[in-house]
Amino acid sequence: MPGGNDAHVSVGAGVVLGRDQIVGEQQIGPSTVTDTYTPVGKGGSMNKTPLFVCLGVVGLLICYMVAAGAASDVNLTAVSHRWRFEVHTQMFGVEHRGNWQRLIPFDSYNRMCSIRRSGGHYDTQNPIGRTCHNRQTTVTSQGPCSTSNGVQHCQTISTPVVQQVCNDVYQYYIDYDTWCDYNVNRWVDQTPAVSSGIGLAPFWPYVSISNCGMLGCTRLGRRQPAPALEQHYMVDFRIGSHSSTTMSTCDFSASQWNIQQPQMMWGWINDDAPYQGQATNFGTDVVCNSIQTRQAAPPPPDFQFVPDGGNSTAELPAPPADMVTAAPGPDYAPGGQLSGGVPAPAPAPPPPAAAFLAAAEEPEITELDVQ
Repeated sequence: MPGGNDAHVSVGAGVVLGRDQIVGEQQIGPSTVTDTYTPVGKGGSMNKTPLFVCLGVVGLLICYMVAAGAASDVNLTAVSHRWRFEVHTQMFGVEHRGNWQRLIPFDSYNRMCSIRRSGGHYDTQNPIGRTCHNRQTTVTSQGPCSTSNGVQHCQTISTPVVQQVCNDVYQYYIDYDTWCDYNVNRWVDQTPAVSSGIGLAPFWPYVSISNCGMLGCTRLGRRQPAPALEQHYMVDFRIGSHSSTTMSTCDFSASQWNIQQPQMMWGWINDDAPYQGQATNFGTDVVCNSIQTRQAAPPPPDFQFVPDGGNSTAELPAPPADMVTAAPGPDYAPGGQLSGGVPAPAPAPPPPAAAFLAAAEEPEITELDVQ
């Protein structure tokens, strides 16, 4: 097993009783019959008012959801342009982890292991005994029912009995396993670098990317399905007249709008200019891919957005120069040589060989931690 011999111990710690099993029953008194009379409507139908109320509430909720999702035509005024660029990175560093010894990775090191309670179980296949006792109770059964003159007549029969109840007895065990705290070298997500602002001059945040394979090295993150580089182009709109207080923000980069070049739509819109479009949620949420001029004109196909500054272009913004190299991370070929299309790192130690793992010292059990 990874990291050495895994100690597993089960210690008996008492007994548990299985479910009740009725093995005998004897009547100890006369049965009694209880008559019940219940008025019913024609044909024995029940009161359906609560059902109609519930159906009415459900219908109102459905109508509300349909109305909220329906799009309506609205007049818009662009208020301000905003943007946010994000760069997600990872660093190759030491992580401190803990797990059961059978689950720790082979490349872990600095292991500190101890015996710890991992759970408990009882053997339901092999009972060690059985215990029985008598229980007095009343058994009820439903008699025949009949309906006459709008009244339903039913009988309930109650019989006092003594039941012999038995329970299987099982041995309960406490399980102990080997727990290890250890270190391992892994690519760890870092806090994203973010740049944001107002206006038409977006720029990338500065991020240092080393693309090497040693501790402390950095690379672009490998986030799925989101990309490591994110660009958000946003416009705040006022819905309705100039005196309206209803505002809605369009992020043209959001996947739900399916806009292939969101920076083009973003750059085509002018602050304080009037537009028309559609909105959902009773006219409060703009449908961002429906925006047109008041003359129902969409952005022209040959429109070219030129930023006011920053390091963004009409194409999708390119990352800084030190981020153009692909970052596959350290890829160790047989023999421990670093390969791949990345800048050559300083010499790094190869992964542990099989002979090293075979000769590794078994972890020492240092304490008995019963929890």
